[in-house]
Amino acid sequence: EALLKARTAGRHFHATGGDTLNGDDFFIALKLEENKATIVKLEADKKKRNAMMKLEQAAKTTMDDFKVEEKGVDHLTTAQLKPLLQWKLQGGAVKGRKSDLIRQWNELPAPPTAQPWTDEEEANLERIRSGNIALQDTLLAAERTNEQTRTANSFSA
Repeated sequence: EALLKARTAGRHFHATGGDTLNGDDFFIALKLEENKATIVKLEADKKKRNAMMKLEQAAKTTMDDFKVEEKGVDHLTTAQLKPLLQWKLQGGAVKGRKSDLIRQWNELPAPPTAQPWTDEEEANLERIRSGNIALQDTLLAAERTNEQTRTANSFSA
């Protein structure tokens, strides 16, 4: 982390403790920076998906409680219609009078089923958050693998 933040020779010296900076350290620092961006993206996706799950659950509960499939939405109050429209709008703002809300409900298609955040995705996020980066996880290892593949392909061609 210190090496990633180091932008001057003095800071590089402090980050490495006076040792030489080798290529492995550089590639691990690059991967750490990439991981930070990935964490931000994954956390935003997790937050959005959890919010969509809550919206879907609230809408399904309202639909079941008030038998929307059988009776429609005309008998619902504005307060009861709002969570249904928020679900269809995927969290968008719900505005207007009851007649506007009913019209929107009838015109908008049902959104896709919300996808829950899985244990596998949470484990992946935690693995990235841990900060443990091996050299084989870096761009250098990927480039070495690509070079080996290109070399093997040139012999078989």
